[in-house]
Amino acid sequence: MKDEKLLFELDPNALNALLPGFLKNLFYLILILIPILLLLFIFHYFLPIAFSTLIIIFSIITLALILIPIIIEIKMILDVYRTSYKFYKTHIVVIKKIFGIKKSTVPYSKITNINAEISLWDRIVNCGDIYLFTAEQSEEGIIKLLYIKNPVKMEKKIHELILSHKKN
Repeated sequence: MKDEKLLFELDPNALNALLPGFLKNLFYLILILIPILLLLFIFHYFLPIAFSTLIIIFSIITLALILIPIIIEIKMILDVYRTSYKFYKTHIVVIKKIFGIKKSTVPYSKITNINAEISLWDRIVNCGDIYLFTAEQSEEGIIKLLYIKNPVKMEKKIHELILSHKKN
């Protein structure tokens, strides 16, 4: 397996991975901040609290609510840019280099099914996820190729690799 020639390599698409999460977090942030702002104005009306104090409280809450999605997005960026999927003649290697290196190898002979998931957003940016199922009945039996450009084309290409491996 070590001497085997690399056929092709896939990398996750950053736009497909990050933009939907960012937009979702922005939407939730707005939904959370509007009621908080209304509550602060109600407090200002009924309680003798200075307006500048309310602005400071609102700013602190906003900053905290912004930092949480930023931390999540940074983790996602690290995941996306440090993941690669390498295809050889007889097997697939998934490599994730975050802090350590996690390397998974799956021979084509172990793959029992292939599914492509393409959401509305994925269709717009021509990306999607490909799931390779093995005979193992656990979460480890599913190989996830996430945020792949041209998922239908790649699914067919992987299927052809599996069929050509079974013929040999």
